[in-house]
Amino acid sequence: MKRLASVLTSMGLALVLGASVTTQLASAQDTQILVQDLKRLRVPGRISAVLWTRRKEYFTLQILFNNAPTATKHMDAQIWLLRADGSNISPTGRWETPPSKKNCVRCLGYEVEYSFPLSGSSEAVAVAMGVSDNFFIEKLDRFPE
Repeated sequence: MKRLASVLTSMGLALVLGASVTTQLASAQDTQILVQDLKRLRVPGRISAVLWTRRKEYFTLQILFNNAPTATKHMDAQIWLLRADGSNISPTGRWETPPSKKNCVRCLGYEVEYSFPLSGSSEAVAVAMGVSDNFFIEKLDRFPE
């Protein structure tokens, strides 16, 4: 009887652990992030990448600058998410890398991220960016639903 209880306890534990592993795998699949690298928006010496990403609850547009910002260095970069008629889709949020320390050992650059609602994805067709007096535009690919 003791052996049967031990076996049942082990089986129950295995089922619980198996269920939690399955939940973790399922949640990892649910949080898949899709990315489009907008290579035409790169600016040598200034902007190393611009990424359009689809996340579970929103889209993001990330600008990765080569170096940590100064007061004027990143202020002249502007970005627009465009509809087919040329109108702008407004971001719902903005985040940027906190300023790095003056004597940082490994300064990786600077990032600005804009978030957009999922509802805007069907309308968004392109991203336009202005850096100083230069303007760039790139068409967006449709992410699978």
